[in-house]
Amino acid sequence: GGLEWRVKFTKNPGAYRGFTFPPGAGNLDSITVDGHGLQGNVPQVVNTVLRSGSTPFAGAFALGVRGAWSEPMEWQEAHDEMEYVLEQMDTVGELRVARSDVALQRVEGVWATVDRDGATASLRYDGTFGAGGTLETVLADALNPGEVFRLGGDRGG
Repeated sequence: GGLEWRVKFTKNPGAYRGFTFPPGAGNLDSITVDGHGLQGNVPQVVNTVLRSGSTPFAGAFALGVRGAWSEPMEWQEAHDEMEYVLEQMDTVGELRVARSDVALQRVEGVWATVDRDGATASLRYDGTFGAGGTLETVLADALNPGEVFRLGGDRGG
């Protein structure tokens, strides 16, 4: 017998508005434990990493239009900065850029049935959900608070 605590890092320090993106991405050093103050029959503390963080977004990209290439832009480039960079190209006239954050990572083993009006959804899980040793039992275990996720997609769902 004993007790168990699960710690999920939901916002890690990083370069996107002070945090990593997507939320909770990146690996922090493991929690350290000092169990010297414990008493009882063979008291112990076991520290186990259940799931490592994903790699946060990083890097730069360039866009090509009619054979001309833009200057490299950071992955989190603001819409007005991207607009400026693109309009500097000889092959582009005036344009407008809009930006929004989206999540496109598929969560395996979860299926949603959404009511026709879109007000509610019910979830069902198949045998592949949590099969990677990550111990998720419901979709909320796989997500961080406030995280955006995608339903449906590449297989007609």
